[in-house]
Amino acid sequence: MPATSSRIVVVRIPVMSPPPGESPSPGDSPPIRLLLVEDHDMVAEALGLALDRTRDVEVVARSASIGAAVADTARLQPDVVLLDRRLPDGDGISAIGRFTAVAPRTRVLVLTGEASSASATRVAEAGGAGRVEVGDASCWGSWVLSAGR
Repeated sequence: MPATSSRIVVVRIPVMSPPPGESPSPGDSPPIRLLLVEDHDMVAEALGLALDRTRDVEVVARSASIGAAVADTARLQPDVVLLDRRLPDGDGISAIGRFTAVAPRTRVLVLTGEASSASATRVAEAGGAGRVEVGDASCWGSWVLSAGR
Protein backbone atom coordinates (compact mmCIF):
# COMPACT_ATOMS: atom_id res chain seq x y z
CA MET A 1 0.00 0.00 0.00
CA PRO A 2 1.53 3.38 -0.95
CA ALA A 3 2.45 5.73 1.87
CA THR A 4 0.45 8.91 2.06
CA SER A 5 1.27 12.11 3.85
CA SER A 6 -1.64 13.81 5.51
CA ARG A 7 -1.54 16.65 7.98
CA ILE A 8 -5.19 16.35 9.01
CA VAL A 9 -7.40 13.39 9.65
CA VAL A 10 -11.04 14.44 9.72
CA VAL A 11 -14.15 12.33 9.59
CA ARG A 12 -16.95 14.05 7.68
CA ILE A 13 -20.10 14.00 9.74
CA PRO A 14 -23.60 14.70 8.42
CA VAL A 15 -25.29 17.98 9.22
CA MET A 16 -26.70 17.92 12.73
CA SER A 17 -30.40 18.52 13.17
CA PRO A 18 -31.32 21.61 15.16
CA PRO A 19 -32.47 21.00 18.72
CA PRO A 20 -36.22 20.46 19.17
CA GLY A 21 -38.14 23.72 18.84
CA GLU A 22 -35.39 25.42 16.84
CA SER A 23 -35.29 25.60 13.09
CA PRO A 24 -32.88 27.75 11.11
CA SER A 25 -34.22 29.84 8.25
CA PRO A 26 -33.89 28.25 4.81
CA GLY A 27 -30.34 28.75 3.54
CA ASP A 28 -29.23 30.09 6.93
CA SER A 29 -27.10 27.79 9.06
CA PRO A 30 -26.32 28.76 12.63
CA PRO A 31 -22.62 28.99 13.47
CA ILE A 32 -20.87 25.93 14.81
CA ARG A 33 -20.52 26.35 18.56
CA LEU A 34 -16.99 25.37 19.63
CA LEU A 35 -15.45 24.77 23.04
CA LEU A 36 -11.68 25.31 22.96
CA VAL A 37 -9.69 23.19 25.42
CA GLU A 38 -6.10 24.42 25.61
CA ASP A 39 -3.94 25.07 28.68
CA HIS A 40 -1.33 27.34 27.06
CA ASP A 41 -2.54 30.93 26.82
CA MET A 42 -0.53 31.85 23.72
CA VAL A 43 -1.70 28.77 21.80
CA ALA A 44 -5.30 29.36 22.85
CA GLU A 45 -5.08 32.99 21.74
CA ALA A 46 -3.64 31.99 18.34
CA LEU A 47 -6.33 29.37 17.87
CA GLY A 48 -9.01 31.85 18.88
CA LEU A 49 -7.74 34.42 16.38
CA ALA A 50 -7.65 31.83 13.59
CA LEU A 51 -11.15 30.61 14.42
CA ASP A 52 -12.50 34.17 14.63
CA ARG A 53 -11.66 34.49 10.93
CA THR A 54 -14.05 31.63 10.17
CA ARG A 55 -17.49 33.22 10.13
CA ASP A 56 -19.33 29.94 10.61
CA VAL A 57 -17.58 29.15 13.92
CA GLU A 58 -18.37 30.68 17.31
CA VAL A 59 -15.99 29.95 20.20
CA VAL A 60 -18.43 29.70 23.12
CA ALA A 61 -15.86 29.08 25.87
CA ARG A 62 -12.30 28.11 26.66
CA SER A 63 -11.23 25.56 29.25
CA ALA A 64 -7.70 24.83 30.41
CA SER A 65 -8.19 21.31 31.78
CA ILE A 66 -10.13 18.15 31.02
CA GLY A 67 -12.17 18.41 34.21
CA ALA A 68 -13.27 21.99 33.51
CA ALA A 69 -13.91 21.17 29.86
CA VAL A 70 -16.17 18.20 30.65
CA ALA A 71 -18.21 20.43 32.98
CA ASP A 72 -18.37 23.18 30.31
CA THR A 73 -19.40 20.62 27.70
CA ALA A 74 -22.22 19.32 29.90
CA ARG A 75 -23.41 22.89 30.53
CA LEU A 76 -22.98 24.39 27.03
CA GLN A 77 -23.56 21.35 24.77
CA PRO A 78 -21.25 22.70 22.01
CA ASP A 79 -21.29 21.25 18.50
CA VAL A 80 -17.53 20.68 18.57
CA VAL A 81 -14.90 20.37 21.29
CA LEU A 82 -11.38 21.18 20.10
CA LEU A 83 -9.34 19.25 22.67
CA ASP A 84 -5.61 19.58 23.21
CA ARG A 85 -3.92 16.18 23.34
CA ARG A 86 -1.82 16.93 26.43
CA LEU A 87 -3.42 18.75 29.35
CA PRO A 88 -2.36 19.16 33.00
CA ASP A 89 -4.94 16.64 34.22
CA GLY A 90 -4.54 13.98 31.57
CA ASP A 91 -4.40 12.78 27.99
CA GLY A 92 -7.04 14.31 25.73
CA ILE A 93 -7.51 11.17 23.66
CA SER A 94 -8.19 9.07 26.75
CA ALA A 95 -10.79 11.65 27.86
CA ILE A 96 -12.92 11.63 24.69
CA GLY A 97 -15.44 9.24 26.24
CA ARG A 98 -16.04 11.65 29.11
CA PHE A 99 -17.12 14.34 26.63
CA THR A 100 -19.38 12.09 24.60
CA ALA A 101 -20.96 10.77 27.81
CA VAL A 102 -22.15 14.26 28.85
CA ALA A 103 -22.91 15.51 25.32
CA PRO A 104 -23.57 12.65 22.87
CA ARG A 105 -24.17 15.00 19.91
CA THR A 106 -20.88 16.86 20.44
CA ARG A 107 -18.01 16.02 18.08
CA VAL A 108 -14.50 15.93 19.59
CA LEU A 109 -11.47 16.95 17.54
CA VAL A 110 -8.04 16.34 19.09
CA LEU A 111 -5.35 18.94 18.58
CA THR A 112 -1.90 17.35 18.49
CA GLY A 113 1.63 17.81 17.23
CA GLU A 114 1.90 14.08 16.58
CA ALA A 115 1.11 13.30 12.95
CA SER A 116 1.11 9.52 13.19
CA SER A 117 -1.43 7.01 12.02
CA ALA A 118 -1.27 5.49 15.52
CA SER A 119 -2.60 8.70 17.11
CA ALA A 120 -5.31 8.98 14.44
CA THR A 121 -6.33 5.39 15.17
CA ARG A 122 -6.46 6.07 18.92
CA VAL A 123 -8.70 9.11 18.34
CA ALA A 124 -11.07 7.11 16.13
CA GLU A 125 -11.18 4.16 18.54
CA ALA A 126 -11.95 6.53 21.44
CA GLY A 127 -14.93 7.99 19.57
CA GLY A 128 -13.33 11.22 18.36
CA ALA A 129 -14.38 12.92 15.13
CA GLY A 130 -10.80 13.55 14.02
CA ARG A 131 -7.29 14.66 14.77
CA VAL A 132 -5.80 18.00 13.76
CA GLU A 133 -2.10 18.72 13.58
CA VAL A 134 -1.11 21.91 15.41
CA GLY A 135 1.11 23.22 12.61
CA ASP A 136 -1.57 23.29 9.92
CA ALA A 137 -3.33 26.53 10.84
CA SER A 138 -4.36 27.19 7.24
CA CYS A 139 -7.09 24.55 7.48
CA TRP A 140 -8.42 25.10 11.03
CA GLY A 141 -11.71 26.58 9.91
CA SER A 142 -12.39 23.82 7.39
CA TRP A 143 -11.88 20.96 9.83
CA VAL A 144 -14.16 22.58 12.40
CA LEU A 145 -16.81 23.03 9.69
CA SER A 146 -16.36 19.40 8.60
CA ALA A 147 -16.78 18.09 12.14
CA GLY A 148 -19.63 20.37 13.08
CA ARG A 149 -21.82 19.93 10.05
